[in-house]
Amino acid sequence: MYIPPNWPWPILRSSVWTMRAKRISFTGGPFPRRGSRPLAGMSTAGSMLGTAVSWGWPGFLCKKKLSGGRSLCFLESSQDGVGPMDDPLIVAADLGGTSFRVALVDRRMNILARSAHFTRPQEGASRAVERIIESIRQTASRSSLERVKGIAVATAGPLDPSRGMILSPPSLPTWRHVPLKDLLRDAFPLPVWVEHDADMAALGEYRFGSGRGFDRLIYLTVSTGIGGGVILDGKLLRGAKVSAAELGHIVIDPNGPPCNCGGKGHVEAMASGTAIARMARERLARGERSSLRERCGDDLGKVTAQLVAEGARAGDTLAREVMREAGTNLGLAVVSLIHIFDPDVVIIGGGVSNAGELLLGPVREVIAERAMEDFRDRARVVQSALGDNSGILGVAAFAFEELGLGC
Repeated sequence: MYIPPNWPWPILRSSVWTMRAKRISFTGGPFPRRGSRPLAGMSTAGSMLGTAVSWGWPGFLCKKKLSGGRSLCFLESSQDGVGPMDDPLIVAADLGGTSFRVALVDRRMNILARSAHFTRPQEGASRAVERIIESIRQTASRSSLERVKGIAVATAGPLDPSRGMILSPPSLPTWRHVPLKDLLRDAFPLPVWVEHDADMAALGEYRFGSGRGFDRLIYLTVSTGIGGGVILDGKLLRGAKVSAAELGHIVIDPNGPPCNCGGKGHVEAMASGTAIARMARERLARGERSSLRERCGDDLGKVTAQLVAEGARAGDTLAREVMREAGTNLGLAVVSLIHIFDPDVVIIGGGVSNAGELLLGPVREVIAERAMEDFRDRARVVQSALGDNSGILGVAAFAFEELGLGC
């Protein structure tokens, strides 16, 4: 079970909640949730319930073993006084290079059920789509199926949103021209939307998170890769034929390392979680001293961005230098984005954003040093408030709007 440390979620807006405890075996993951921390020693619903109530949690996230070795994580709750139990629901999914998440969301943006799984892109698109479809079925079954009014997917791009086709995402290298919208329509007799993940995360933060109160914002997700979404004057920036705002592929160094997309010197290749792990491994391979070597058991293949961030927090010099380099590289891209879009706020999300000021501090320093004088103090740089629920809530809100059931 994971309890987020920040509490701006729309799920907390409900006035009255009644908890329903069940005897289910709980485990600690893996649930790839950004901005969260584990609670150990939870073996029964009763002990979880006491902890959840003490934290002000209106439901609890748990992992239930299903047949065939599969697992389902869900938020168990009932809603007295929240609304009629025949309210419409959307099954919302967020598909990334490392993991995908599926959630059942009501019109008030309460997350009623949620599952998380590894994407395993090396297995190919067809296997992953089968697992996504099964996860959607299992998540939808947490409520009466007639309440589910549609399926909305936020996915890594680039993609053709008009056809719901995933084109050639660098974070999913085995996926090429996958007609995800058609595949989901074949599996479910429901309306289906397939949208860019960072666009939907930007929308989620704009509506419910760190972007509330701002009409112009840039959202950057820093995870396996780097993606972005832009909202200008309250409207999402859209592409004509291909999803716009592939902000991870801004060139910040023409002589920089190769990017998974085939380009060179892109910010994704120099500031993403993948890049942070690579930079640390390269320095360790040259024989530089660092506690990271002990942390990874002298197996450089186990060095991850999370491990580097943990080392940096513990004061490891190499780890701190790598995080600073990544933050500086990200800052170079942000300076250009500020000059182009003049945003009120720049929101940094994704798993790497959990590094906090280790990443955001250098970004702000680069803005102060390199932005034009009139732009330096215009945009705040903040961390995502919704964590890995930004895309889920954004795409759910998008679907409700498309159905004429705006929240």
